[in-house]
Amino acid sequence: MAGRVRELGMAVVREAVGDKEAALADILADQGLSAAEVAYIGDDLNDLPVMAAVGLSAAPADAPLEVRAQAFMALEARGGRGCVRELVEAVLRARGEWEEILAGIKVSMP
Repeated sequence: MAGRVRELGMAVVREAVGDKEAALADILADQGLSAAEVAYIGDDLNDLPVMAAVGLSAAPADAPLEVRAQAFMALEARGGRGCVRELVEAVLRARGEWEEILAGIKVSMP
């Protein structure tokens, strides 16, 4: 995962976290954010407290029913199969930035 983290330019990564609420609190303090400014994808029952605390919660298609029910957005993609991209695209569309991204992509047709 470290290689993918570097490739994506991720500044904050936590792995094998037991207490996700405490990890969220640490990240918020370190980054100077409020929970309302955070988007979070949860895929299991231990994610429910964090999902309830953040501003935007999502769950992949293969998450348990209880997790999908808690999520603001139930994603169509499964975990590890494009769910993060799906959420990012939805946020960019909601912010009106998706069309600008598409306009910046130059495609030459034969």
